[in-house]
Amino acid sequence: MKIALIQNDNSCDIAQNIAKIMDIVSRRRADYYVFPESFITGYSSNRDNIKTITLDDVRLEQIRTMAVEQNCHIFVGANIACAERRYIGYLHIHQKIDVYYKTHLGIKEESLFDSGAALKVFDGIVPTGVSICIESHFGDIAQSLRLRGAEILLVPFASPKVCGGRQKLWRKYLPARAYDNQMFLFATNLTGLANGLVFSGGMMAVDPRGNIIYEHYDDAEHVAIVEIDESAVAAARARSKINYIDRRRPELYGG
Repeated sequence: MKIALIQNDNSCDIAQNIAKIMDIVSRRRADYYVFPESFITGYSSNRDNIKTITLDDVRLEQIRTMAVEQNCHIFVGANIACAERRYIGYLHIHQKIDVYYKTHLGIKEESLFDSGAALKVFDGIVPTGVSICIESHFGDIAQSLRLRGAEILLVPFASPKVCGGRQKLWRKYLPARAYDNQMFLFATNLTGLANGLVFSGGMMAVDPRGNIIYEHYDDAEHVAIVEIDESAVAAARARSKINYIDRRRPELYGG
């Protein structure tokens, strides 16, 4: 199974961003294409600069058509306008367009966006969960997605440099999310300068044993193809000694 990790410049030009998606997918062959948080609409913490898109926008249908033609799954972030509400969403585009709405918002985001009300496991080639940016710091989210069947966890970011270097920070905890839950993890971040913020990029892939199998850190646009054997998840979970999820005693943990 081939996973394309993409880090691209933050831009509020929706037409330009969608054109980049179409170009990247048309010139490569992968099963999954994983884009950063809010990539389609651009990311901003300035209310005046926030762009949104609706799920029935014809331009999203163009992406879906390409996904069907290429028989691939496109995962990409976008700010979604829905019923007078505004969400930070993450889309799974394949035979249909599915969406997860970010449930845990950053401090600045809380005054700009509405929170989603449910976690999500997408119906991909294998069950695929998503944990957007700050949500990756909540171990409960990764564990809940694992308990719901997730075998891959996607972690898209829109983190500027002021939030810290991705390499130093991600190495502290992202491998643990994969190891504790015995699933693959793929993270990617925005790059470039936009709305007064510098985005540092960063991509990481971790296997179900917590081993970093790919990482890349710079602030230039980049695409990397990581090939995995998805059967490694079942193999890891079959080892009862280290399958900690199956050895939990939730009656002890309370809230």
